[in-house]
Amino acid sequence: MGDGKESGSGEKGTRCQERKRKKFFESDYQARSQEIKKSIYFIRFLDIGPGTYESIVTNLDKDEFTITEIKELYHRRWEIETSYRDLKYDLDLNTLHSKKRNLIEQEIYARLILYNFCRRITNEVRIKERKREYEYQLNYVRAYHMIRDYLKKKGRTDLPNIEELLAKEILPVRHNRQNERKIKPKNAIGFNYRYD
Repeated sequence: MGDGKESGSGEKGTRCQERKRKKFFESDYQARSQEIKKSIYFIRFLDIGPGTYESIVTNLDKDEFTITEIKELYHRRWEIETSYRDLKYDLDLNTLHSKKRNLIEQEIYARLILYNFCRRITNEVRIKERKREYEYQLNYVRAYHMIRDYLKKKGRTDLPNIEELLAKEILPVRHNRQNERKIKPKNAIGFNYRYD
């Protein structure tokens, strides 16, 4: 008898949670759709190079901002775009291990915190000046992995100076070099593989 009551209340609780979640998403969607009803403008800049142009989409008021100001604002945002790329590919944010919403959010926040921590450390690293063919920069992918491994060793007393180790991980800066992007789609990988 007790099992029937528990399973019934469990199902009822689950249905109630699903209704609340659906109501939240519907209200969130309605609020966002009202915000989106602003005008959107397509702007094309032709001064990139011969036969090439740059197109951007904006919702900034065309009477309030000139094309030059919009272009300047776009270029100021570029570091944000590269940060997203670093998070997605260098810190592997495009592969999530969870399927539940709150666990996915937890993974995202953990990677954001790790990214901010790594950037803070890598900003302090100074590469020694030498006569070289190319200008050199820090290898951020290796730096992120090294810092993550370093954090796993907390509590040890024999840890090396992380900034000195990172300064050895450098790559040449080759301007105007283009490679095709090699992207493989990835699915969510659950943690169940640990119990096989």
